[in-house]
Amino acid sequence: TRVRLEPVEGAAPGSRRFRATATLENPVVDPTAPYVDSLNRFVPVGVHRAFVTFTLPGGVTDIEVLAADLSTIGTDGPTTVANLWLRVPEGTSGDATIEFTVPSDLQSVEVLPSARVRPTTYEFGPVSFTDQVARSVALPSVPTMLSERRAQQPQLPEAGALIVFFMSLVLWVHRSRRLSAPDADLDAAAADARLAQALLLFALALTFLAATQ
Repeated sequence: TRVRLEPVEGAAPGSRRFRATATLENPVVDPTAPYVDSLNRFVPVGVHRAFVTFTLPGGVTDIEVLAADLSTIGTDGPTTVANLWLRVPEGTSGDATIEFTVPSDLQSVEVLPSARVRPTTYEFGPVSFTDQVARSVALPSVPTMLSERRAQQPQLPEAGALIVFFMSLVLWVHRSRRLSAPDADLDAAAADARLAQALLLFALALTFLAATQ
């Protein structure tokens, strides 16, 4: 089981919005038994019917189910819970996903152990950990997530600026060779110079575009 938490944009002023996804895997197991595969005539053999509970801070609002089927939303002591039904066919994985809003002053949450034989893996933005022990974890922020994604993406303007710069350098070298030749073609050299200047301006524009992204 893996749980991912990531911030989403569009939250109202004074609040933050997050998307939580619990991923369950249902591997093919051999040998198996009928009571494991399913004794329920309403559930196909091999389908894992899971009851997924998201235990959230008490101040959450605007819970929205994006994947799986909603069962109930309520409270459990000081926490808010969202219960979902999820069916995962044998040999596949399935997601239960919700979005919710918290006050902007909530900066961290307490993650408690699930008391399972295999601990659940959590991913809070770029931070990954298991729930073997209780821990307080900072909520990921939108700027942090955007910078992580941007760092993983190719920087096309920067690469383009580098290519254009080398093209202009080649033109300047070619122009110098034209002028040093015994039968120098001044018109062609002047054309090379103008084109090299245009390419340098284009490279500067790409560099500026990369700096503002």
